[in-house]
Amino acid sequence: MVKVLFFGDRMANTVKFSCENRQHKEANKCPDHPCWCWLSHHTYEFSQEIIPLTLAVWLQAGPREKDTRKIQIQLSRDGKSYETIETLTVPCKTKLYHFVRPDKLWNKRMKFLRFYSPDGWVDYSKGTLGYMIPCTEGETKCVGYDLYKCIGGKWQLVERNSEQCGYVPPECIEGATKCVGYDLYKCIGGKWQLVERNSEQCGYQPPSPPPAPGIPEIPPWAVLVAAGVGLIGMYLIFGGKS
Repeated sequence: MVKVLFFGDRMANTVKFSCENRQHKEANKCPDHPCWCWLSHHTYEFSQEIIPLTLAVWLQAGPREKDTRKIQIQLSRDGKSYETIETLTVPCKTKLYHFVRPDKLWNKRMKFLRFYSPDGWVDYSKGTLGYMIPCTEGETKCVGYDLYKCIGGKWQLVERNSEQCGYVPPECIEGATKCVGYDLYKCIGGKWQLVERNSEQCGYQPPSPPPAPGIPEIPPWAVLVAAGVGLIGMYLIFGGKS
């Protein structure tokens, strides 16, 4: 089973392996039991060369008549030349859990993982390996909307929510407002939504209300004419009597 994990900005996978599932290369030598048949080593081969990051294992040594035996954890790129990264004292009557310190895996490459006993047998092995797949310098790839680039032989996160990875940025900042003419828009769900037409916030001034019904509106010039007629009439009336 392969899962995706993240170590800082480094993208990694994890894979589980076990002799119980006959995943070791020596399984065909053990027809009666998946894990033990007087084997000095269990070897696991991966589909391609990888960069190990973490390793946690369960081990048991043999023969069962003894108390402990040595088991070496070894890595190889070609399946012929192995490098021992740690030597453990492993019980023969029970299983030992061990987590390999990450610094022992630092800057390693491998295609084969082997558990080897120089003075006894390997009766049980299983574990979980965290690893990265080497990449070509300058190569890029997307994980979700995040853009990764191969730098120094390792995948490095270079941009979150990258448009190169299909990310569509929001049109606006949530809650912001703007005017289009006299119409008021608001940012809702990352998109501009019309919330009010002819908004006073956008400078709209509503027209004056019409005059009340039954009261005609008198223009200014009519007032002046009426006043002039009144003055002339008064002059004729009172001026004539004198």
